[in-house]
Amino acid sequence: MRNLSTDVLPSLVGSLQFGVQPLMLAAVHTHWPLLPGLMHRRDLAVSRLAQEIRQHPGPWIAGGDFNLTPYSPVFGALLEVSGLLETRSRGAWAPSWAADFWPLAMRID
Repeated sequence: MRNLSTDVLPSLVGSLQFGVQPLMLAAVHTHWPLLPGLMHRRDLAVSRLAQEIRQHPGPWIAGGDFNLTPYSPVFGALLEVSGLLETRSRGAWAPSWAADFWPLAMRID
């Protein structure tokens, strides 16, 4: 259990033995960026996760509720710093928030 943003939303970070090399996993839930303080905590958690991944090279799977769109600069920094790759094409229409009301539908998490 990791407290990436020093608040009440812990993340799970650990490893599974997969053949001869461990597979690192991160299950993350960050704050909604509705207020500046919450946005700062979300960004801090994502930044700390990126640093942790960078410090432990090897195969990683990171997922969860990041409260980010794939177009967010915070998401871009996560990919750049950590070396992770996005698994879904940015051109794919797959809204995960407000998906039942298409004018507001967007892809997050």
